[in-house]
Amino acid sequence: MGVFDITDGTFALWLDDKGDPNEPGFVYIDSVIFSPLLANGDFEATEGFAGSGWSWYSREGTGGVEIVSDAQSGQRAAKVTHPDRNDFVVSNNNRVTVNPGEVWEASIWARTESLSNALPLGIAAYNNGDVISWDIAYGDRKIRGVNDWTLISAKARIPEGCNQISLRVN
Repeated sequence: MGVFDITDGTFALWLDDKGDPNEPGFVYIDSVIFSPLLANGDFEATEGFAGSGWSWYSREGTGGVEIVSDAQSGQRAAKVTHPDRNDFVVSNNNRVTVNPGEVWEASIWARTESLSNALPLGIAAYNNGDVISWDIAYGDRKIRGVNDWTLISAKARIPEGCNQISLRVN
């Protein structure tokens, strides 16, 4: 099927054997992904970081995020500047409702310049808004050093007691 944009707010997915009762067939479904589930996941909805649907935290209170026009696709991207080696996190404010046992996948395009520590893509787990774990993601989901735009993906199997997840880059 590929990738396409839904422009009128309506989407119908039909999987069948062309409707001919004389030619029955089978349909196998492995994964159907509807995205984005994030608030302003492409940073196109705002010119500044404030009000973007994303949050910034730095343990040392240094660094920050600005919206820039140097994007992998579209017109805007978030540029993170952080001079310290201690914790920082950029997280999406939207929490996605999930069920235990489900497997979710998240991905981002990231570009790095002189990054000494690894930049992981994380998935935080919550139970009714309370943090269960800051990161339940697994897989090869980190980059370091100098990289042109690179797709980073992370998966998470939803643990018992978890009913919400959110995306974190830290």
